[in-house]
Amino acid sequence: MQFVTWKQDVIDLLLRYVGEDDSTVRQDTPLCLGTSSFYHVWEEACKVAFDDALGKRLTELGVELAAPFDAIGGTKLIDVIPRPQWTVPAGNGEEGCGDVATLIPDTVLLHHDRAGNSVFAILDAKYYTPELGANVSGIPGVESVTKQFLYQNAYRKFVLAHEYGHVVNAFLAPSAGDAIEHTGRVRFPGVIADEEPPFSNVVELYALPADMVFDAYLAGAMLDNAELLAVLG
Repeated sequence: MQFVTWKQDVIDLLLRYVGEDDSTVRQDTPLCLGTSSFYHVWEEACKVAFDDALGKRLTELGVELAAPFDAIGGTKLIDVIPRPQWTVPAGNGEEGCGDVATLIPDTVLLHHDRAGNSVFAILDAKYYTPELGANVSGIPGVESVTKQFLYQNAYRKFVLAHEYGHVVNAFLAPSAGDAIEHTGRVRFPGVIADEEPPFSNVVELYALPADMVFDAYLAGAMLDNAELLAVLG
């Protein structure tokens, strides 16, 4: 006996396949198709809508490279992030190991704010819809919050070398609305040390109309300037 719905469906399909039982669907029967990996769909759509620069080489970023980055112009922006360094005991010292995985932000956008100041925006796509108030639910977990501040620290040298006006840290959640909404922000006092400008002490939370983001994705184009400024300020 099996009571898990998806397992029942698999068993049914297997029986139909083995028994060579033809299955037809009436054309007037509505079908609802979806994905259990919406988080990945939303991430990819946000990358396009916010012109993700992580995969671009430094020479393609449209900024005049300052030292020491001018000597590594062929490096991708994602590879500027340092990697953890593992070692093993060796004799009276230690011996280094090979490269390991490192921090990988969802999206980095290089743009400007309403005053024309350069902005380094670190954006994290969240597929769920947080609710803030007396009761808090559906919020990004503590690991997501801390990683946003770690991403900012990972790009510290790049931000300072190129004199960005400020850093924007933000979560991007989908909504059924028709306008971008600033719905909240999170701090982590006592754990994340206070930063001086241009770095941020908060992670903002924005609700983005899903149809706006998916339209941009399907068109292969970033959001227009007014929409970007709604997030970048």
